[in-house]
Amino acid sequence: MNKQALNKLGFDQVVEEISSYAFTKKGKETIRALEPMNVRRRIERSFQEIKEAIGVLRINSSIPIYSLESIIRSLEEGEKGRYIRVEALSRMIDFLDHCRKLKRFMDDKGYVAPTISVYVDSMEDITDLEEELVKREHRQKVKGAVIDQSSSGATLFIEPKELEERQYVIEQLKLTEQHEVEQIMYYLTGLVS
Repeated sequence: MNKQALNKLGFDQVVEEISSYAFTKKGKETIRALEPMNVRRRIERSFQEIKEAIGVLRINSSIPIYSLESIIRSLEEGEKGRYIRVEALSRMIDFLDHCRKLKRFMDDKGYVAPTISVYVDSMEDITDLEEELVKREHRQKVKGAVIDQSSSGATLFIEPKELEERQYVIEQLKLTEQHEVEQIMYYLTGLVS
């Protein structure tokens, strides 16, 4: 179909309206990249997926969906040879937890959404990866202070002992700075009173 016909039909406006319902940035981008289909089988499959999605939403509209944006950025950092920060690891663990929840959510929806269920079933089992990220059992292997833990309590985030002294120096410098600011404020207050 040519551009003029699409403009006349308001295709771009329809796509933009539909994209506003997407939960993630990637979802919005995927919808905005849509073009009219002209292969009958592809159209029928898309209609089937939409019908199944509506069926799932009628059963339960609280589908556990997690955005990939922060995960992708972190993985890209890792691929560049940089280490992944604690907050990013925490988001990855949350993402893996959401993947497990999505699989569990779809477990009993196969009768309503067989096609969509196949997509979810094709997701690899990520239990081993999740356990390997940072295990509670390895707590004794890392010298340092526990600064946070996952909601399940199975994962600990540890500040290495090597950083402890530096953190102490930083805190001391902050206190010294605050004291100096207060001294200056007292001096300035004395000048104006």
